[in-house]
Amino acid sequence: MNDYYSLPLPTIEESISLIDDFLVHQLIRKVSKSSYDNYHKEAMSFFSILRPCDINQSYINQYIINRGSISASLKNAKNSALRNILKYLLKNGFSNCDLKIHYVKETKKLPIFISEDDMFKLIKKFNNLKNRHRSIWRGKRDYAILLFMYATGLRASEIVRFKMTDLEENWIRVNNGKGSKDRYVPIAKKAVKAIYDYLKYVPMHIKKSCEVVFIADTLNPFDRVTLYNYCKDTFGFNPHLFRHTFATHLILNGCSEYVLMDIMGHSNLSTTQMYTHIQKENLEKTVLKYFPPMQ
Repeated sequence: MNDYYSLPLPTIEESISLIDDFLVHQLIRKVSKSSYDNYHKEAMSFFSILRPCDINQSYINQYIINRGSISASLKNAKNSALRNILKYLLKNGFSNCDLKIHYVKETKKLPIFISEDDMFKLIKKFNNLKNRHRSIWRGKRDYAILLFMYATGLRASEIVRFKMTDLEENWIRVNNGKGSKDRYVPIAKKAVKAIYDYLKYVPMHIKKSCEVVFIADTLNPFDRVTLYNYCKDTFGFNPHLFRHTFATHLILNGCSEYVLMDIMGHSNLSTTQMYTHIQKENLEKTVLKYFPPMQ
């Protein structure tokens, strides 16, 4: 067997062709943008180092080792993409690519969230500020988007593309969410009222030029990066923290994990169950605080 380091490298033409074909395959599968980006990076790395005909278990193991010291979550993301590459090659006639790649055990961290008291203080603050903003529509927007994020728990990518046609009474229709899944998410009437109130004050020329509801200070629609920066600067928290807060408050107030799984658009119950760990921790603290000392 040739040593891994002495293998002939794929030609530039071979690499480009394999990368392009693999990525087209992902587009056909309708993977999410984040998964596509991850697959793109791994394909660029993998197909520039190994030719399909050379692949075996030993070389795959060496390829993984050569990544160096990275976090368990990043290892698993890369291994997931690599597993997908091997499946693609196997389907295309490379029987030598029927190989094993193991997941790395990750230490699960409890999601950080905003307490109910702090969340209500934040809402009250921006309700008071919405009419004293440098321009009324921006103040109304800040209040509306804050309520919207807290009341729906949508992902940043889902928030930035939200349109009024997605609102059906007190439900949000999320089209083509993560994993190309559609779902319905209930929304509090107070949040719906705040959106309509905000839209009354948005200048007409902005309404005509933008289909989406939430507009940045630049008068352009938000994207994920501008939404992240806006939330950090305006509220002190990133958009995903509001998603965690929404889910945590539902669980702490008795919501079923199966119902929450549907609302959040999770593919696996195990993802939703990280919020039940918070519930257990909260119950444990309550018992320790109020249980009388044993004599």
